[in-house]
Amino acid sequence: MFWDIALPVLAAFAQGLTGFLGWRVTVDGVKQERRVLYEWLFALASIVGIVSVGIAAYRGSQISRDLAEIKSGQLTVNQGIQQMKSQPPQVTLNVPSPPPVVNHSHGQFLEPLPLRAAPLDFHEGKKVLLDVYIQNIGDFQITDSRWGADIEVVPMSENIESVWSRFSPHIRMWLRGAVMPSTHDPRTSQYYTFEMNHLLSKDEADGLMALPLVNKLCVISKWRWKDESGEYQTDGLQCLQHEITGEFNWHDAPNHNSERKIANR
Repeated sequence: MFWDIALPVLAAFAQGLTGFLGWRVTVDGVKQERRVLYEWLFALASIVGIVSVGIAAYRGSQISRDLAEIKSGQLTVNQGIQQMKSQPPQVTLNVPSPPPVVNHSHGQFLEPLPLRAAPLDFHEGKKVLLDVYIQNIGDFQITDSRWGADIEVVPMSENIESVWSRFSPHIRMWLRGAVMPSTHDPRTSQYYTFEMNHLLSKDEADGLMALPLVNKLCVISKWRWKDESGEYQTDGLQCLQHEITGEFNWHDAPNHNSERKIANR
């Protein structure tokens, strides 16, 4: 942009200087001491004018070629746009189909009975019997149930993690359950009466009835079941504790009714 303006100005200046020098020579005689100066100025102005005109002419031809290329490119673009308008491209999107909806239900253990229907009285030589319940609390059918439970007396000082790790490996899920539809009704639960594998000793019985607490009665249970999405296992751990009020209450362990997937359908 700068040279497009500077070259014509420089050429005009050189032409003007050449004309001025010619006029001075024509109008008055040139003194000897100025003749050499005028000769050099005349020659320099002529050279500058010729060079400036030549450069300007070259740049003009280059600009013309650039403009021609731009016009040609624009013509090609316009032709492409017209072709796209008349024949729009066909775009095919391969959108993956969404995964199929899998109907997954949920199973849980309810609190064993008896609870407060009658006061619990633990004494030496007694065999503890408890009804352990399972229920479908999900929205889909549960099938192929296999479950089992164990009743144990453990010290109050033993933590829940130790109780689970000590007794759960020995539970056999031998009991077969019927198909459980989704009803969200506790009356549709299934149960089985489990018994302790031994009679209460004096220390066990006294520890269960003592205040402050010495022993607690724990039900450790496992339930393997299936639905349309696969096979799952629900783990249960609840402990019955003698309260200061004289009653017994069930306390759920942190992992009680935890569910984990065993295999896909």
